[in-house]
Amino acid sequence: LAALMPNASAFHIDGRDHMLAVGDKTFKQRVLEFYAENPL
Repeated sequence: LAALMPNASAFHIDGRDHMLAVGDKTFKQRVLEFYAENPL
C-alpha cells in the first residue's frame, strides 16, 4: 500500500496489528518523524 502513495513508507511494529498500532509509542514516534520529514 505504501508503494502506491507519494511520500508514504511502511513501518512494522512487532506484536501489533492494524487495530492496536495506533496506541503504540513507536507508532506515535514514527508519525512525528514522518511529519518532520514531510511538512504539510
